[in-house]
Amino acid sequence: MKTLLIIFIFTTMSLHSAFSSTSFLSPVQNSDVTSNFRVNPSSTIMQVETSIFTHPHNSQIMVGTAITTVNPTGTSTGFYKTTNGGLNWSGTDAIKDSLNNILNTTGDPTIIIDGHGNYILPYIKGFHEGSFLRFRVEVTYSTNNGAFWSTPVILPGNELHADKVVSATDLDSGSSFFGRSYVAYVSSGNIYTSYTTNHGVTWSDLENIGSGSIPYLAVGSSGVLYAAWLGGGIRFSKSTDGGSTWTTPTDIPVQTIPKFTINYAILNGIPALAVDNSGGPRDGWLYIVLNGARNDDYDLVLYKSTNGGNNWVKSYVNQSTENLLNYQYFPMINVDDSGGVNIVYCDTRNTPANDSSQIYLSRSLDGGKTFSDILVSDHKFLIDIPELSFPAQWDPKLGIHVT
Repeated sequence: MKTLLIIFIFTTMSLHSAFSSTSFLSPVQNSDVTSNFRVNPSSTIMQVETSIFTHPHNSQIMVGTAITTVNPTGTSTGFYKTTNGGLNWSGTDAIKDSLNNILNTTGDPTIIIDGHGNYILPYIKGFHEGSFLRFRVEVTYSTNNGAFWSTPVILPGNELHADKVVSATDLDSGSSFFGRSYVAYVSSGNIYTSYTTNHGVTWSDLENIGSGSIPYLAVGSSGVLYAAWLGGGIRFSKSTDGGSTWTTPTDIPVQTIPKFTINYAILNGIPALAVDNSGGPRDGWLYIVLNGARNDDYDLVLYKSTNGGNNWVKSYVNQSTENLLNYQYFPMINVDDSGGVNIVYCDTRNTPANDSSQIYLSRSLDGGKTFSDILVSDHKFLIDIPELSFPAQWDPKLGIHVT
């Protein structure tokens, strides 16, 4: 019987932790979620907007990032690492260059490790242009396993309103684009992409792939690059030439929900995208998970394509009780090496007032037709931020690693 290893790194607003000890049996696998612990404990530093990535040559090595408030002149990015499958972690709440200078970052750190073992870290950086505050995408990289980081590289092109940067890398050794890494982000209502062929040192000119906001990337077998983003509903495009050109965006019919908040925090998610690269019977299937209205509450809806994005079918993810108002939000998705579809998210189903959440995992072994829900956090966390003149936008990111 094969063991499924599931590692999460997540932020519960200003509270951060890992997962409780939970074991569950599936028809074909024995799955375990590790005990709760804090990767890099701090009582004063906020760690938000988390991401996690597994080393392509050693699944015992995983790296995570978060935006932190450690820097007295602004924010930086925390970097955390395990070399024994998540049992123990080391790290820092502020990445530094070779001269031991803290690198200032603003948001959205999404770390990847390319096929050659290089660490690449895109993020959003705020800067002043006269009296105006602008935002651009910068990238730093490490060739020594995160010990120190390069001088930031500024992506070419639009540097006014960049936001929601995401990244992906081609790990298929048989692909013509093996080792190529990608970023996507939104700026002024358009989605831009860029790629690097030299581990983050230089980046291609931007490609405007369509209008919308909040993108997500995934790389399939043979180097096919997929993008999904919000644009009324979900918009979808793909590239078969390593990000040089893209198909005309198509619109996936979805039942969207209005912007919703809990205690002034905006909780609408992103269209998290994953592709099955397992080599199994569902290899190449695409999955997108997003918030969507069911009959009674804010559920999670899965959109699945078995033909490269030409057609999509819908199913529901969470199995919470019907006819009760509760919220499932901030979903992230990963397809494991066995083709299992794993979705992790925040959930208020066990809190009548809907002001406190827990973390759930929904797992499917049949290509998204049916799901089983597993409670994986050992405590609730309260969404409670100060009232502002406008709702705060917390980035909808939970890191998930599944093998």
